[in-house]
Amino acid sequence: MRRCFMMKTDKNLDYYMNLDYPMEIQKIPDDLGGGYDVSIPFLGKHLFHGWGKTIEDAIADLNVVKKELFERYLREGLPIPEPPVEEETYSGKFIIRLSKTLHRRLAQSAKKEGVSLNQYVITLLAANTIQHELRGTLEEVRHEVKSISKCIQSIRYTFTGEPKPPGKSNMYLKYYNISQIKAA
Repeated sequence: MRRCFMMKTDKNLDYYMNLDYPMEIQKIPDDLGGGYDVSIPFLGKHLFHGWGKTIEDAIADLNVVKKELFERYLREGLPIPEPPVEEETYSGKFIIRLSKTLHRRLAQSAKKEGVSLNQYVITLLAANTIQHELRGTLEEVRHEVKSISKCIQSIRYTFTGEPKPPGKSNMYLKYYNISQIKAA
């Protein structure tokens, strides 16, 4: 039976096992049993963790847990987040060349707003960046809504006995009359 919301990926278990997820290592006090607890907070500190008498044993235990969970996620089509990429360090400064006309228009607009040209340009860049990011997020949401809608339609056709849409295969669908469902 086809599952709704199944993630499609051509990345395999080895790919995810070899990603460099940041780990958190904690020494367990001797009065609490001793040893080490190693976890991956990015994936879920209480789900992705291992224990061992040594750090190496704890990491080995974590890798067993990680492998089992990744295998399950891949089998069930669940998304596996990839670790964040370390960001480059930026100075907060860059030089930009622009036309005299644009420079004048920006300076005049900044003056109208009562802020420096630098602050005005920062505000414009920030607003445009946020708008661009939201546009991408909205596109992702639109795609998910379409997917959910298709799943709901599939369920509705299965349980209401409505005629199937043209061109749809009934290989996986069984049509029921509404009275059959009420009788059950």
